Amino acid sequence: MASIGVGIVGLGWAASGHLPAFKANPDIEVVALCSSKDLSAEEIREMCGSDAALYHDYEEFLKDPNLDVVDICTPHHLHPPQAIQAAEAGKHLMIEKPLAVDYDSLLQMRDVIEKAGVKSTVYFELRFIPHFNLVKSVMARGLLGDVHFFEVDYYHGIGPWYAQHKWNVKKEIGGSALITAGVHALDALLYFADREVEEVFAYSSRTFSTSTW
Repeated sequence: MASIGVGIVGLGWAASGHLPAFKANPDIEVVALCSSKDLSAEEIREMCGSDAALYHDYEEFLKDPNLDVVDICTPHHLHPPQAIQAAEAGKHLMIEKPLAVDYDSLLQMRDVIEKAGVKSTVYFELRFIPHFNLVKSVMARGLLGDVHFFEVDYYHGIGPWYAQHKWNVKKEIGGSALITAGVHALDALLYFADREVEEVFAYSSRTFSTSTW
């Protein structure tokens, strides 16, 4: 068995992107899944590359003896309670963005995670793609001179056809394309600029949104 046992809660679009990475890492084995879906042993084996246990109850999922890390891929508003419960169970955390949809929940997550002494991370995988690495390297070498203005645009054609579209438009479970994917643009600004933020503003329309500072 691999040295790190990962369990995934929520088997939607995000999890489908995480699974290939887990399968490609020899130090990781997907040992447990928590989902409302009924999956056969063959489907689980094809999906995970292992004979992961399937749970429909989150509390039972957290009790799996092989589970070291919980990968949270559920709707946004479920991230805080699930992360807190996993941290209190002594599990390390990988949390899909956004971490939370309100500030108080974010602070509560932070406090519980620190008290539990577990590790946590949120996904900003674009920092590792070749395009971002090229931009970062060019800037680090000073090949662009003194940069005084940064702009990063994030475009996608997500609409009602997208299974998670309601996560973007319903305020009670997120209510913003910015915190779903546009946050990659904000993270890119922080990554490339490598400086403290002094002022923030944003504007939007029905067809386009952007942020700069």
